[in-house]
Amino acid sequence: MLSQMSAPSEPRVLADTGGLVVTDDGRRVLVIDRGTGALSVLAFVFGVLALVVGGFGCVALIAGIPSRALGATLLAVGFVFAAAAFAVVHKIRRRRGQPLHECRPVGVLDRKLGLFSYCGGAVMSLDQVRFARKFQIGTSSPKLVAVTPGGTKVLKRGNPFDGGVGNVDEVLAAVVSGGSPRSGRHHPPRAVVPRSHCEMSANQRERPHLYAFSRRVTYRHLRSRRFKPG
Repeated sequence: MLSQMSAPSEPRVLADTGGLVVTDDGRRVLVIDRGTGALSVLAFVFGVLALVVGGFGCVALIAGIPSRALGATLLAVGFVFAAAAFAVVHKIRRRRGQPLHECRPVGVLDRKLGLFSYCGGAVMSLDQVRFARKFQIGTSSPKLVAVTPGGTKVLKRGNPFDGGVGNVDEVLAAVVSGGSPRSGRHHPPRAVVPRSHCEMSANQRERPHLYAFSRRVTYRHLRSRRFKPG
């Protein structure tokens, strides 16, 4: 029982793209990089090599062109690449399943002190920080950066195999502005109900047939006056 009471409670997750997580414990907002970006690329490369080399080896082993021995060798190499890909994927899953309180954040937004710290080092005022997505050369996924007076700090280099950075910049911008990260949704305006349907008196609600009759009489009276020949 004492161990359950002393165990740290998991903070609320504001955003999770797979390799990047943003949590909120009430006072601090943590930006956590699970460090699976390079592993995701490595798993993709190993998977492609396993398919290509293993496929050529299988064809060579069946057709005997150029030789069955070469086909068996290529097939064995393909199995090695496949085993390496499975090992890397297992490591990625293990990192993503790691408890959040054991992960080291790359950025901390302290609401109480109004400060932002980067990788446990640089500390600056929170109102001087702006979060944005920047273009990366060689990939279609942007990177998440913190633009500060002292320079641009890279929080996460996104790649298409690791989930990218999503809308984490909008979530962090909402935290800096003091609003709720979920308050960015736009709600449609309420429909305007006509006055005759919502503001009837008690007598009108009790006698709806008399109210409808009076409306018809009024309408006919106004119409007869409007089209009365001069």
